[in-house]
Amino acid sequence: MKQFLIPASLLILVAASVAGYVFMISKIDGAVQAIATANEQVQSLTARETFARSAGTFLSDTAAARAEIATFVANDAAVAGIIQSLEDEGKRGKVAVSVGSVTVVPDGWKQHELLRVELSAHGQFAALGNFATVLESLPFASRLETASFEVSDKSWFSSFVLVFPKGKTP
Repeated sequence: MKQFLIPASLLILVAASVAGYVFMISKIDGAVQAIATANEQVQSLTARETFARSAGTFLSDTAAARAEIATFVANDAAVAGIIQSLEDEGKRGKVAVSVGSVTVVPDGWKQHELLRVELSAHGQFAALGNFATVLESLPFASRLETASFEVSDKSWFSSFVLVFPKGKTP
């Protein structure tokens, strides 16, 4: 029996060592997984922070350009003034201007919408041509969509369709 005592003791010692080794490996694996999870979270937070800094930099870098672009877009308060200035410009150029309609054109933009203004005017041909030039050179991002000129008994009549962007009201 003594001859089995030493191998049995060694077998128990080896079994205990293997169990300890397996236990340590499982603890190390758990720690590695916890470190990997923490590393992923740190990388995600770093990416978010980098994106936030990038967006902030973009907004500050483009602030002047966005402010300049905003000057080309009318707001609700300015629409009546724009139409009045068109009528006043017609009077200055000796053209009788009347506004036919002002409508909002559906365009799918998120922050702006197109405003369509239909005008009709009576006057001399040269005055109507000058008025068309005024419409083309408005300080807004406008577009003279159509212009037509007709004559009847030495009196000229024209119709214009002007389109320009307006900020949407929330």
